Amino acid sequence: MRLLATADVWVYWECDRLRDVSHVRDLSMAGLFIETRRSRPKSDLVHVHFLVAEGQVRLDGIVVRCQPNGLGLKFQSVTKEDIPQLTDLIDRMRCTSLFAPVSCRPFDFFS
Repeated sequence: MRLLATADVWVYWECDRLRDVSHVRDLSMAGLFIETRRSRPKSDLVHVHFLVAEGQVRLDGIVVRCQPNGLGLKFQSVTKEDIPQLTDLIDRMRCTSLFAPVSCRPFDFFS
């Protein structure tokens, strides 16, 4: 289930020589959608650094959707040390979402 991100969820991202800062529109246990007018081809690898209160979160994602208003990324790998912060972020998004899914601990399968 996709969770709508709050206004304070931003990422710094890099793909090849392209670098940008974008707002996260939504987030799930498997990926995210970033708001950007910059286009990237499907299957491009994107390095993502979250700029959030939960702390450092670094991950790699693969472009699975490219739209005029943003990019859909599927998580490929999450830095092991950053899994607790990403879990906290998703928990926060779940608490603020109008359609909160059943409680579960995302990324337990990485442990």
